[in-house]
Amino acid sequence: MTTSLELLAPAGNAEIGIAAIDHGADAVYIGAPRFSARADAGVAMSDIERLIQHAHLYYAKSTLRLIQFSPTGRLRRHAG
Repeated sequence: MTTSLELLAPAGNAEIGIAAIDHGADAVYIGAPRFSARADAGVAMSDIERLIQHAHLYYAKSTLRLIQFSPTGRLRRHAG
């Protein structure tokens, strides 16, 4: 059985993500504005677009992370 490994790097901004790809990362992830743990980091959608375009040039994967926080700090159970 063969297992392939993937080097996944967090990208706090486009420059960090581009540098990670340039130095061998197979994939990067970045948080979306207002929907990440680093929402105050000020990542613009244009920076995310630039990172994704760079990733495509080198056949690297790019993932946009969306995290929604509850204002009360608790998760609600949804019936469905």
